[in-house]
Amino acid sequence: MRSVLTSCPFCACGCGLYVNARDGVPVGVAASQHHPVSQGRLCARGWSTHAAAAWGPRLTRPQVRRDGALRDVDWSEALDEAARRLDDLKRRDLPVGVIASPRLTNEESYLAVRLARGALASPHIDAPQRADLAEVLAGIAEVTGMAGSIGTLEDVETSDAILLVEGNLASSHPRAASAVTRAVAAGAKLVSCGQLPTQMARLSGLAFELRPGAEADALAPLVAAALEAGGLGRGRRQLPPGIEELRASLADVEIGEEEREAARWLTEANRPSVIMAPFAATPASVRRVALAVADLAAAVGIPGRPGAALLVLPTRSNARGSLDMGVVPDALPGLGRLDDAELRARLAAAWGGRVAA
Repeated sequence: MRSVLTSCPFCACGCGLYVNARDGVPVGVAASQHHPVSQGRLCARGWSTHAAAAWGPRLTRPQVRRDGALRDVDWSEALDEAARRLDDLKRRDLPVGVIASPRLTNEESYLAVRLARGALASPHIDAPQRADLAEVLAGIAEVTGMAGSIGTLEDVETSDAILLVEGNLASSHPRAASAVTRAVAAGAKLVSCGQLPTQMARLSGLAFELRPGAEADALAPLVAAALEAGGLGRGRRQLPPGIEELRASLADVEIGEEEREAARWLTEANRPSVIMAPFAATPASVRRVALAVADLAAAVGIPGRPGAALLVLPTRSNARGSLDMGVVPDALPGLGRLDDAELRARLAAAWGGRVAA
């Protein structure tokens, strides 16, 4: 029996696990006891990771179409055929696009970018659901100055008040849902905003509806109420940049008693957390919600406070790594600008040819 330490390939929580294999065939998994996310625990999907290779009809060998039918071939023949056909498209100056899964490792995503922008001289590279995550990160960065999360799931577990914006957290990110559940069991107040009566909504002390097409409207009263309640977290003396402008922009927002109570829970918390999980909406709506989520996090004093958390949870396991490696149509690896001549020169030297932009 051989055990290999790896990461769960499903949601973006990133649990660590060991895949157990016998004669090269996965036969089971074991949770990593010391991994900072999984901590010896896995969800149902994680425990069945080893069985993924057997789900549904899957190719187990490369195939090439010969005389109108797909036939099994060895890897060298399949790769030669793919390279020949791609080279033919390139020589004829026909456009070629590359779609790279956000479940790939950083190294694999980087190679996909090198294939597209280097070997194929094509600027057409993207990843599924990339636009949603890019809009979320842009919205968060506009307020906090950082395009990413603050804190950890461990911080969520020890929170005394949590705001959750979700589609269905228990389904999309079971490990994060477990962290929220543990916090609530320990006495944390939970406020949920979602489109459906989910498991987390039923666990919440207060729940608000995200109406399709007007998702951010549910959050504006919460932000206004947090500012009205004093906001900015206990003991905070310095106002974050732009907070007065935000207060003025929300002056006409109507605040209900439930919004005031939710805001009181969050502003009076010693360790507040805000979680934004995937939900169905247009990229523009997603960005507006991200802005509101970041505004609320700023209003209750999460940035810079030890133990507080603002978590952005992508849909796919390594969606953030995919972005960072440049699996986007409008940036280079490291999210460098397409017109950055110095970066393009370094990449060209490393790749042995020009970089398509």
